[in-house]
Amino acid sequence: MEIRKIKLIHNKDGHGNITYKLSIPKKWINEMGNPNKLYLEYQNKEIIIKEDINMNIKNLKELLKNQGKKYEEIETYVYRFNEKKEIHTDYIKGVELEDDDEAEVIDYELMNEEEYNESVLANSSLTADFEDWFGNKNAKILVVIVEKND
Repeated sequence: MEIRKIKLIHNKDGHGNITYKLSIPKKWINEMGNPNKLYLEYQNKEIIIKEDINMNIKNLKELLKNQGKKYEEIETYVYRFNEKKEIHTDYIKGVELEDDDEAEVIDYELMNEEEYNESVLANSSLTADFEDWFGNKNAKILVVIVEKND
């Protein structure tokens, strides 16, 4: 095991949004086979970086099941724009998929009612009522961002 202390780079755009970047040692990337994509997993205040793990919806469902995480429904979206990657109604567009399980996942979030209202339904006249929709105020929706196929 190798551990390195690195600096976190903060970037602020013209709208005041902050994004963060970090540099990964070249040696580590070379040892991973120079992948074009990496996956970040956030759990228990730790960020784990993984090489391409072929994360499709089927694998995501299995991962969440193994972690004991439950949801009532899955909704799939694509990012509208290349520059902004945030699960928010301004930046996502709903998609219907023929083969949901094989779609490549690029981002996801398990959302409670408040999170869903403040992100997916933000800036709309609609309001989610999970008690009405699912019979459970504490239900969650799995919001999945999939790879855009043009």
